[in-house]
Amino acid sequence: MPDNVIRPKAWLDFNDAPNQILLPDSAAQAGAKETLKELLLASLPEVLIHLLPNGRRQGKKFVVGSAAGEKGDSLEVELYGEKAGVWCDHGNAATGQESGDILRLWAICHGLDDRSQFPKVLESINNWYSGLSDAYINGAKSAPDRPDGWAVMRAPPMDELGPHTGMWVYHDMAGAEICRVYRFEPVDPDTGEKKKTYRQWYTRGRKWSAPPDPRPLYRQPELSNTTEVMLVEGEKCADLLWELGIPSTSALGGAKAPVDRTDWSPLAGKHVTIWPDKDKVGWDYAEKAAQAVIAAGALSVHILVPTEAWKEGTDAADLRGMGWTDDNIRSWAHGGMRTAVGGPAKSARYCGLSTIPSARDMFRGAPKPRQYLVDGIIPLGAVTLFAAMGDAGKGMMTQDLSIKTAVGVPNATFGSEELAFGGAVKATGKVVMYLAEDDADTVHERLRNLDPHNRHCVNNNLQIVPLIDFGGAQPLVTMNKGQATITPFFEQMQRDLLAIEDLKLVVIDPLQVFLHGDLTTDTTGAAYAMAQFARLARETGAAIIINHHMRKPANGKPITSPEMAREAIRGTSALVDGVRCAYVLWPAEESTARSILKSLDRPYVPNQVLHGAVVKANAKADRGTRTYVRNHVGLLVDLTHQLRGDRPSVELLMDLMVDKVRHFAETGRPFQHKGREHGVYANRHLLGPELFKLSRNRLEDIIERLLQADRIRKSAEKGSSVKKWLDVPEGPFAGGTGRVKSGAPEAVKNAYVVDDADEE
Repeated sequence: MPDNVIRPKAWLDFNDAPNQILLPDSAAQAGAKETLKELLLASLPEVLIHLLPNGRRQGKKFVVGSAAGEKGDSLEVELYGEKAGVWCDHGNAATGQESGDILRLWAICHGLDDRSQFPKVLESINNWYSGLSDAYINGAKSAPDRPDGWAVMRAPPMDELGPHTGMWVYHDMAGAEICRVYRFEPVDPDTGEKKKTYRQWYTRGRKWSAPPDPRPLYRQPELSNTTEVMLVEGEKCADLLWELGIPSTSALGGAKAPVDRTDWSPLAGKHVTIWPDKDKVGWDYAEKAAQAVIAAGALSVHILVPTEAWKEGTDAADLRGMGWTDDNIRSWAHGGMRTAVGGPAKSARYCGLSTIPSARDMFRGAPKPRQYLVDGIIPLGAVTLFAAMGDAGKGMMTQDLSIKTAVGVPNATFGSEELAFGGAVKATGKVVMYLAEDDADTVHERLRNLDPHNRHCVNNNLQIVPLIDFGGAQPLVTMNKGQATITPFFEQMQRDLLAIEDLKLVVIDPLQVFLHGDLTTDTTGAAYAMAQFARLARETGAAIIINHHMRKPANGKPITSPEMAREAIRGTSALVDGVRCAYVLWPAEESTARSILKSLDRPYVPNQVLHGAVVKANAKADRGTRTYVRNHVGLLVDLTHQLRGDRPSVELLMDLMVDKVRHFAETGRPFQHKGREHGVYANRHLLGPELFKLSRNRLEDIIERLLQADRIRKSAEKGSSVKKWLDVPEGPFAGGTGRVKSGAPEAVKNAYVVDDADEE
């Protein structure tokens, strides 16, 4: 397994490294000798130990017995300053090889003359650098076979420290080398134990010292294209996390880095998480570094709290040795318990207009379309608070949605869609339900009623956790000395959910059981809890539905509107304010319920007819009030359109058509306004049930209206001037890049858009 250490010459792989000295193509190239000399001086410690492995550092010089490599100190090589690389062999003056520069020393050590045999000198240097890259690339533990007479590279001499066991390179933002960090593990002569120690080589100054202040961050050129960064203690930890896909950096010196003399500016405008080692030194450093990072302009800073079970000193690089898988490490990095630093103060987030791109650069192209689990109702990547009075049927509705999301295949005729909450289920994938009040037998009975044909058994997408059968529910958020914090149970849940690929839905039922004490009535605690759920939804990309209770109106009057229903949600208003969406069910008035049941030839029974609506949404949503009637297994089914005999409005049909035009243009199979092959009416079977049943004249009239309103355009295929393909203004054909593909297009599900929706 790679040990993630940058090897001494792996950096000099000239295929992709930026701003480095390139080897001459031939000996005849202008300035070839000076280029080679500069290249050798840039790696002087490694070059010397390659040439003369018996040498050692003595003060500011490298000493060895002779150019033949004997032990001793007759031959001296300058290591620093303008004379770096200049050597003198005081014991071999009679041979005529008593002095010279580093290029001549290279030639002599390889039995060559640097003047008459310069092409061979160039070839030998080229081969050596290539050989080093091959030997150490990807952390290989052994060098490949080499030609006879070639020595395997050893570390630069450091007196009593012995050979180095690791080396890391620091660059500036342009990619040019600033310094290196060497790790040594000398053996204590008294105890026989190895002890790690580090030395810094200032490349530009050609000396063993730290670079001038302010000191750079590790791998900082790679941070320019990231928005989230992990700050760790040490380069090895940073390399490990990069390997796992987590952009990371370290200050020069780790926890011993001088915080006030480090350049934190590469972290400006980023969300930074600090992962300290589990010790007091690490935590103290994390707190100091956090303040410095905030001052540098980071958007947010959090400090991960090391797990209690870890031994003292544990860092990110130790976890593999403790049995953690890569997925475990990723999950903990993203979802481990953490504490925020700096809070929501604007001074910690806004650092002047110079740090913020212009609107032209920040908002290029078309906005990212909203993604829904249930079209127009339940958003993905966000929290939905689902509230109703007791015995309303929240559990049945969320379990029905869970089955349909997990199965992913409609069970009705061609062209239909799975429906839940009165809308089309638009996404399918993995589902996890955490149930605090239902045992396994209750869940099993509901599954049999909702899914009598066991469709949920076609895959393993659905996972239901009846916590009563697993020791009971535990709080996810608790209060400690007036401060709300997440619990180890929340931390475990985060790790589990973040490790699931294609997670689409998480159900938590009911809210109050998972909050310690009565956090639902504490404004600060409730806001904190909902913020943690929102972060989890954003990180997983899944819809999180939290079931919650409503209270009966204080005056005893029935709820008659969505506004009254919102006010009846139990607890502080912070619960609703802290979510992207809130959906509420409330009982229909008795007279209304009797009338509806009579129209369905059913006797009146209380609690059989309910209304439902989105009462809070931070984006465009279906805010229409729906009417649900309980079916034979107890599931509330939306019968709104059936009861009203409604027809879709022209505005709704136009929105649906725009959605279809956009989709088929993006897939390379656009429509034309009219025509037997590509015309909209000729392909009406691809438009979904609402548009399919319209006449030719009505369909073409909708297209005409959209063209006049510039919501769609007639555009040309790339390379053609004939504008006949329908596209949205921001689409590929409208932008001149679209190409028409061959083959029959496949149908796409409707995007349910409500024409009277508004934003909050």
